[in-house]
Amino acid sequence: MAGLIYNLFLYLVPLLRYGQNCKLLGYDDPLTHIITGNVTTPAPVIAGTPVTSKGDVREHFGKLLHSSVDGKGLLYHPTCPKVHQWVRTAHHKWLTGRDFIRAVHLRHNLLPSGMMLSCLSSAHSKSCPVCVNVPYTVAHILQQCPRSHGARIKRHNAICKYVSETMAKLGFKVEWEPMLRTKEGLLKPDLLASIEECVFIIDIAICSDGVDPDKVYMNKIAKYEPVADTLVDTYSDIKLSAFVVNWRGSIAKRTLKDFEPLVTSKGFSTVSVRTLQYGNYIWDMWNRSTVVSFAEAEVYNR
Repeated sequence: MAGLIYNLFLYLVPLLRYGQNCKLLGYDDPLTHIITGNVTTPAPVIAGTPVTSKGDVREHFGKLLHSSVDGKGLLYHPTCPKVHQWVRTAHHKWLTGRDFIRAVHLRHNLLPSGMMLSCLSSAHSKSCPVCVNVPYTVAHILQQCPRSHGARIKRHNAICKYVSETMAKLGFKVEWEPMLRTKEGLLKPDLLASIEECVFIIDIAICSDGVDPDKVYMNKIAKYEPVADTLVDTYSDIKLSAFVVNWRGSIAKRTLKDFEPLVTSKGFSTVSVRTLQYGNYIWDMWNRSTVVSFAEAEVYNR
């Protein structure tokens, strides 16, 4: 990423020169025309395409960032800028300096996983020590590895608790994981929040950074539609929603639309940074654990 920033300046400086020259040529002052010699400074070129504004430069380097190994997981972050206020303002009193730095590291996939360390030395394994023939990446540890299963449950429950408390403050009666009998069988959404004739059916999901959060949202909606059908006789206003955030702290656009009347911008920012804090907790617990796969255990026992 440092390389991308360095290259960014290589194009921004010529762009400033180009803009200043265009501004001077627009004056009617004869002295200005003598100084400039009516010579137009060519626009800087990136990958064969002339760029004439900072927006063009940002768009180009945004594509480079999102196509890189560490930056591809940030692809969905620009769709919800207010969620990432904590990066610019750090206004959360409970966010210590250490937690802030670690959250930034996780957000940019900078934790020392085996895949990253193997680029520095062949002594480091690229495979997860728990799972057989699975890449040792931050995403795998935070989302799939059985060694971190318990910590992932705590992360899920923490986000669920925050949404539940927010709804309760607004006067909703909140039920955790109600078991509901539907035409598709028993279904158990994470939260059922009701107030008078209105009810919210909410499921929480923390997805991988390589998946569009809105797709995960739609899958959740499709899964719990039978619950809405079951509650038709009880409530006149039924809202089916999902609170979807990826492990890098990006929240689905549809989630933002659903919860905007209920959750403030600072609240969304809190969910984002809490997800990252619990991501670091999962990472720490994984590294402290001694759980190994059956295949690894057999090797150790020989």
